[in-house]
Amino acid sequence: MSDEWHPGMRRELLAGPCEAVLSSRSLGWTVSGIGAAVVVLALLLVDPSLWVWGLGPSAVSVAGIAVGGMLDSAAVSQQRREAQAGYTTIATDQTDLEYVDPRTSRVVRRAGEVLTTHELDVRLRRVRAAR
Repeated sequence: MSDEWHPGMRRELLAGPCEAVLSSRSLGWTVSGIGAAVVVLALLLVDPSLWVWGLGPSAVSVAGIAVGGMLDSAAVSQQRREAQAGYTTIATDQTDLEYVDPRTSRVVRRAGEVLTTHELDVRLRRVRAAR
């Protein structure tokens, strides 16, 4: 078997959501919570007597930011587990780990390879096209 990279290279991923998915969900929940907080602030700036209308968005804000924080913690834990397994699902400058596409479980960058952002994008497109 060749040690050269090819778009069909697969890697077994750990069970459960990967770091990339958890990070994405964390961002979504946190941004939603911040958006709800902005709604509350806007209501209070318009007329402080509208505070009662801000109770619902306040609850959404607290819940969104709390869930986002929990998902972020889960992403950090998953990042450690993935690193121990020798791969990552987030494209970083950390070249000592394989970069694996979380959608296809295919290797985009082998450990030790130094690639430009453009090269990573080209490989990611090739990996996703190689179904």
